[in-house]
Amino acid sequence: MKIAVTSPFGWPYVRRGNRVAYELAVYLARQGNDVHFITTKPGAVRRDKIKGNLTIKYYPVVDNPFLTAAHIEYWQTFGLTCLRALLKGDYDMVHPILTMDAFAASLNRSFKGTPFIPVVINGDPLYADARWAKRLFHRVVTTASRLVTISNFVNNILHRDFGVDGVMIPCPVDTSKFYYTEKENSDPPKILCTATLIMERKRVPLLIKAFEVLIEKIPDAILQLAGETTPEVTRNLLMQVNTKTRASIVIENITSDEVLASFYRNATVTVLPSLKEPFGMVTTESLACGTPVVGTRSGGTTEILDDPGVGVTFEPSDGPQELCEALIKGIELARNPETQKRCNEHAQGYSWNTLGPKYEELHSAVLNTAGRKSRSTSKAVEKSGDASVISNEDRAPGDSADQTVLKRFFVDTLDEQDITLQMYYEIERGMPRCIYILQWLLTRKIHKGNILVLSTCTHFLATLLRKLGFPVRHVVINNGADTSVEKIDCEILQDPQSLAEWKEHFSVIVCDNLLPYMAAPDRVFQILKKRLSPNGVLLVTTPNVNQYANRFNLRSGFNANRDDIPLNGSPGMNRQQLQCLREYTLADVEEAAAKAGLTVLQQSYLTGEKHIDKTNNFAHVPLKNYILHKMCFTVERFIAPLRSHLFLALKNRDRNKENAGNLDT
Repeated sequence: MKIAVTSPFGWPYVRRGNRVAYELAVYLARQGNDVHFITTKPGAVRRDKIKGNLTIKYYPVVDNPFLTAAHIEYWQTFGLTCLRALLKGDYDMVHPILTMDAFAASLNRSFKGTPFIPVVINGDPLYADARWAKRLFHRVVTTASRLVTISNFVNNILHRDFGVDGVMIPCPVDTSKFYYTEKENSDPPKILCTATLIMERKRVPLLIKAFEVLIEKIPDAILQLAGETTPEVTRNLLMQVNTKTRASIVIENITSDEVLASFYRNATVTVLPSLKEPFGMVTTESLACGTPVVGTRSGGTTEILDDPGVGVTFEPSDGPQELCEALIKGIELARNPETQKRCNEHAQGYSWNTLGPKYEELHSAVLNTAGRKSRSTSKAVEKSGDASVISNEDRAPGDSADQTVLKRFFVDTLDEQDITLQMYYEIERGMPRCIYILQWLLTRKIHKGNILVLSTCTHFLATLLRKLGFPVRHVVINNGADTSVEKIDCEILQDPQSLAEWKEHFSVIVCDNLLPYMAAPDRVFQILKKRLSPNGVLLVTTPNVNQYANRFNLRSGFNANRDDIPLNGSPGMNRQQLQCLREYTLADVEEAAAKAGLTVLQQSYLTGEKHIDKTNNFAHVPLKNYILHKMCFTVERFIAPLRSHLFLALKNRDRNKENAGNLDT
């Protein structure tokens, strides 16, 4: 059978409740169906990724602050994208997730007769994700073959508002990723919350206040917040509690399911203080990892936590004191040696092995009722099992230093990565710097020799260099680095001083955006000089203190260097780095290099950061900010000294005196 599963939130770029759409597509493909997962991705290039019987059809996000100002979000514009994709395909069944793609499936049924079964994942109201949503959703309800609801709570709302009953199939949990391993009681206790910090309904401020009460009773307790957030939201949230409490709160960055599962397994208890939660995948994920849950007696959470041996519930009207007491009970429950196994066994009832067959039964019932014959699974297109295959074949640029070729190489490589949406945009911001460095190396026909890449966070440049055939050693200088960086083959050092003990030498050392976090750049240069080969070169990029955006912010009364930094736990940045954050002029960097015995071969001004519209699904970029940023970007393009970044190529002064005057500004 050929099935389309649609969701405006692309995977793996987004980790939210819509993940059930992706996992449904994976499950149906494993059962021998030919499945197309129709969704979106950042960037401007359309992609098809093939994983066995599953084809992920990525369409570019149609999003812009001008649309946002008109109250049109990208999950609403996805309706047109989805309809176009459905009309092109010849599907036996369609599973939409949100209102707009369900409306597209409804129109597709009118044109082609294809049955569709929406999976209703929203709460109250069911249609809060689109303009004119109630009217559109009413058409979906009246034309759908069946409707799947993820909890009795959602089913009751569907019956209340539309007089229709859905087929209740809870959101399954992937127990192959979320599993438990026996652990000793953690001391100090770790309280984990993976709910988004942005949505008011998740009530993270209530949790923060409850933790402030808890810290007085359990002083060594730790609260880990690992949900979607923005710097402004994080800052405002932490300002609500005292300094003592703030010091015990850690903001985590979840970059993959594997990282998420490890947080669940290492937590003492997980908390979900949401109101009217449609289901609560947080709850089943945590239970599958053997960690009990504290949740509000509201919505679908109550249906999952129906066993007092796996969790603790509190009333929706309860305040910080009552939530604190519930957390203490949850910590005591976690100390019971039988709790881990009991939680995991409870979660098995929500596994794909248990709930997946219900979708297949539903397909058979719908197709038999409609009298429509499904495609034979033997006719499903044979596809490669390689999860990294991309239909738009990516090729390394070889010796080409053409900027257009390198940009395409950058985008092709980025689209291969299984990363979150926020991480995608963070990497994309550094595109101009990465391309400039690649172009510098290729222009000078540098193909041999090993390269050392130094950065303060997981950096994409090392991946690009490896694809070009360079032997690369990637080092993150950060004692607060995200543990997930190990997955991209890099090392973590707490201080550049550790490099002085190395014996290895490098033909090229790339020091990318590292200087702002170093208290003594001349000392860093001295250490790196010792690691250079006799004819080696040190490439440095660093923010330009004279960039136009800084000047504009200073005139506007803003601190350009600090405005976007949260108070605590910023991914890839620790407290010490926050204190010494600074930007430089060309003269500053040249002076530091001269003290270290290095001479400048080339110096340039770079437009070092690509503008991004959003780094978060639900974080709106004000139209005024968007326009002002575009103005700054335009000024920087035409006036080089006002550009955002500096680039310097440095060599050992003793060996290269003859090159000291070769400057390119």
